[in-house]
Amino acid sequence: MIETDLENTSARVDSYAMNAYLRYKFNENFSVHGGLRLETAKGEITLGDSYGAAAGYNVQLGADTALGYSAGVAYERKDIALRVVLTYHSAITHDFSSTETFAISPDPMVPAGFPLPGETSVDTPEAFNLDFQTGIAENTLLFGGVRYALWGDFDVIPQFLGSDLADLGDSTTYRLGVARRFSDTFAASVSFTYEEEGDPLVSPLAPSNGQLGVSIGGQYTMDNLVLSAGINYTDIGDANPQLSDTAFADFTDNSAFGWGLKIGYTF
Repeated sequence: MIETDLENTSARVDSYAMNAYLRYKFNENFSVHGGLRLETAKGEITLGDSYGAAAGYNVQLGADTALGYSAGVAYERKDIALRVVLTYHSAITHDFSSTETFAISPDPMVPAGFPLPGETSVDTPEAFNLDFQTGIAENTLLFGGVRYALWGDFDVIPQFLGSDLADLGDSTTYRLGVARRFSDTFAASVSFTYEEEGDPLVSPLAPSNGQLGVSIGGQYTMDNLVLSAGINYTDIGDANPQLSDTAFADFTDNSAFGWGLKIGYTF
């Protein structure tokens, strides 16, 4: 349910990523890994009635493709199916070709509604992932992880507006689950995800505060080919979008559903 007077405020982001990793093993216990991340993104933001003089503002961010990298280390013990992996993901800088339109022009020389072409630079956040697994019974694993993302460094400041359209805080997400192998080719898992609630006053373009989710997945292995699929349901924490530290809306009882498919091949 959504109760809000932020009518006509909207944000849409489309992003696609491709990763290529290599791994080098020093011995049976220690290894390093790393590679490149190719990311394509585009977006559009419109500000609604509660933004005062900026109401009706729109910015379109054209598609941009940029490179980042990942690097990490791992420790493992095959006798107890233990594996601990620490991975760092770099920030990725996108230089979007942007088009801004103002319902009320900030420049008397520019008519309202006139499209202003420019450039908007955005850094997607760097992040740290700590993942682990360990055997707890025959054919049964306990697994989990922690992800820390520096969303506080994520800014969207269009060239002509000159104000940050994203005001986000850093986030820490926890994951814990159990996986079981039922045969030589099939395994399944269930896991829970938790993100702690923070300040209930949030950015109008990111109206959530914490989360609790459950995921169910399966994996089929055929020689070197691995097919994985899963579904997820997440209960999204209640939040109050704000402007100048004043709540303008009440977002409650929201949820999300997702699914995924992955194809892997080992050499």
